[in-house]
Amino acid sequence: MPEAPVQKVKPGPPIPPTGGRLTVVSIDGSIGEGGGQVLRTAVALSAITESALKVTNIRGGREPPGMKAQHVAAVRAVGELCGAELEGVEVGSTEMRFKPESLRGGTYEVDVGTAGSIALVLQAFLPPAISCGERVEATVKGGTDVFKAPTITYLARVLLPVLRNMGANVTLEIQRRGFFPEGGGVVRVTVEPGASVKPLAPTGPQPRPTIDGEIAVSRLGQDITDRIRRAMVRRLQGQPLGEMGVDLVEASGEGVSATLWAPRRVGAIGGCDVGKRGYPAERLGETAATNIARALRADADVDEHLLDQVLIYCLMATGRSSFSFESMSSHAQTVLAVAGEFAPFRKEIQNDGRRKRMVIDGEGL
Repeated sequence: MPEAPVQKVKPGPPIPPTGGRLTVVSIDGSIGEGGGQVLRTAVALSAITESALKVTNIRGGREPPGMKAQHVAAVRAVGELCGAELEGVEVGSTEMRFKPESLRGGTYEVDVGTAGSIALVLQAFLPPAISCGERVEATVKGGTDVFKAPTITYLARVLLPVLRNMGANVTLEIQRRGFFPEGGGVVRVTVEPGASVKPLAPTGPQPRPTIDGEIAVSRLGQDITDRIRRAMVRRLQGQPLGEMGVDLVEASGEGVSATLWAPRRVGAIGGCDVGKRGYPAERLGETAATNIARALRADADVDEHLLDQVLIYCLMATGRSSFSFESMSSHAQTVLAVAGEFAPFRKEIQNDGRRKRMVIDGEGL
C-alpha cells in the first residue's frame, strides 16, 4: 500500500506568546482527518513544548463542525495540567486559543458531562501528564465504551503495556462502565514520575500471539454476547485463542463492547468495537477481530489504531523509534502533520515485506 501524503500545517497569524519557549503555533483544524485528532494532538504538544496555540476551523471535516463535550473536557483537562489561559473552549466553538505555562502534577477531576469518550480525553491528557515529571492522579467521568473510539479495555490491555515498555509508569482503574447515550463511566488514572520516555524500538522474536478477549455487556441478553463471540472466533480462525470472557458490568444503561489483545514485542496489539442500537452483533465481533487479525497476519509490531496513539510518545522520546505496522490511518497522518509544526523531526516509512516500518528520530520533547 503506497504511503499517503501527509498534509502540512501552515503557520497562521501570530498571537501573543506565553510559556518558556515563546513559540506560537496556528493550526487549521480541518486538515488531515479534520476531526478531534487535530485538536487532541495540538493541545497535548502545546502543553509539552510550552507553545501558545491557536486552532481555527475546529472539526471542520465533521458535520456539524465545532467542539463537542469530550473535546472541551480534554482541552480543559490539559489546560489544568499546565495552568493554561483558555479562550473559546466551549461546546460548538470552531476557534480556540491555548496559552500554557509549565506542567505540574497534582490531582485532577475531569467530567465530560455526556457519554463522550474517556479514552479520547486521555489521548490528549496522558502525554503531558507523563511529560510533567511529577505524580498525576486523574478521575475522568464520561463514556468508557463509545462507538468510533477505543474502548477503555483497549487502553488498559494494549496502550498501557506499550507505554510501560517505553518507560512510562501509568496505571488505570475502571471504576464504572459508561455506554452511549447515558454515560456515567468513571476511570481513575495515575501517572508516577520516572525516567524520560524511551524510543519504541523492539528487538528479538515476537512472543507467541495467543489472543485473549473480553465482551463487556450491560443489560443485554446472552444471545448478544454469544453472537459476538462466534463472530470473533470465526474471523480469527487459525489463530491461537485464549480466554474469551464475558464481563457483566454495572452501568447506567444497556450497552456492549468487545476488545481483543495479544502480546507483542512492543507490549501488545489489539482490536475493539462498540455496539449501538441497530448495529448487528455479528458485525461488532467481526470488526473487533479484523484489526488484530490483520496486524498478526502482517507480523506487525503495532496495529492500525495503536499507531496513531503511540506516535506522539515516539516524538517525546530522545532517539530513534523503529517498529513495523500494517497500515496507516488518516488519524496517524494527522498526528505527524500537526507534530511537525511544534518541533522538527525526521521520519521515514520503509517497505518491509507484508508490512511497513516506521522510523522516527525523536527530539525528546
